[in-house]
Amino acid sequence: MNAASFVTGALARAYEDVATKMLNSQNQRLADQHHQIAAGNQQLRRRITELEDNLAAARTGLRRMIRPETSRPATALFRP
Repeated sequence: MNAASFVTGALARAYEDVATKMLNSQNQRLADQHHQIAAGNQQLRRRITELEDNLAAARTGLRRMIRPETSRPATALFRP
């Protein structure tokens, strides 16, 4: 093995080490972002469920308020 191939091999290994460290760093950053986004997504899903429950309760309450009015005969609705 001559000096040129030794240097070339050493440079190639050094480049691979640097590239591997950069990729690992980027992978860790992306994994951290993924966890943050997943946590935010879970919070939003809980909020959506809460809002859907509130909407369902409001609709039920509105139906209960409307039912007595619509169950009366039509003539009773227009009586002064």
